[in-house]
Amino acid sequence: MRLGVLAPLTDPDGIAVLEGVSIALDEANARGGYHGLPYAVVARTTEGPWGITSRQGAALAYDDNVWAIIGGLDGQQAHLAELIAAKAWIPVTTPWASDLTIDYANVPWVFRTAPDDGSQARLLWRYALGRGLSRIVVAVEGTREGFVAQQRLLDAARASHHPPALVLQYGATAPEGQVPRIMNGDPEALVVLGTPGRRPEADSCPSPVRLRRAGTPPGSVCHAGSVDPGGGAGGTRRRRAVRPERHGRRA
Repeated sequence: MRLGVLAPLTDPDGIAVLEGVSIALDEANARGGYHGLPYAVVARTTEGPWGITSRQGAALAYDDNVWAIIGGLDGQQAHLAELIAAKAWIPVTTPWASDLTIDYANVPWVFRTAPDDGSQARLLWRYALGRGLSRIVVAVEGTREGFVAQQRLLDAARASHHPPALVLQYGATAPEGQVPRIMNGDPEALVVLGTPGRRPEADSCPSPVRLRRAGTPPGSVCHAGSVDPGGGAGGTRRRRAVRPERHGRRA
């Protein structure tokens, strides 16, 4: 009973997926496997030239004869894995890709374990407005995943008739450069759509710690929460909400 893992196997995200699947299969085998048959994991990397994800996914389906594939760590990779599912009729589960467009092809063998961008955006915007926050600034990492999430968030804002006060884009290598623009927007809340790293120093999101280091006054921002199906173990692009504190109290 083989299960395939399709991920960048030298990247922290891919390593986390492979480790998680391996642990789950070990536990399942300890309970007797599948009607006495042991589970085994077969891993193939998505690292390499353009198109390698499709080739490796096909190899898992046709050469390794896996029963299902766990992979597609972002929207782009999930779309490629979706093509394999449609042709080979093999289930594909993406562990945390939240790109809503993955569902547009209506392939019945593609599953996600994380809520899609639209669902996350509606809940996040409703939460912010329910707390009485009006001046909401949105900071978006300049990647395909960030852009897709931004569109879903703006859809939720339009539906609520409460647009964000400011939408800006930041680079993954130096997000602190946008701190002056963020603070000039006089935000009551900051929503960040970006890629969290496994370590704070590797995090491309302008997190509260990095905002303070970049010159925002101590105590002026606080981490309000995040949606991270990666569980802090190197998940891909996720939302992070940051609320400023005003006059010694939290807004």
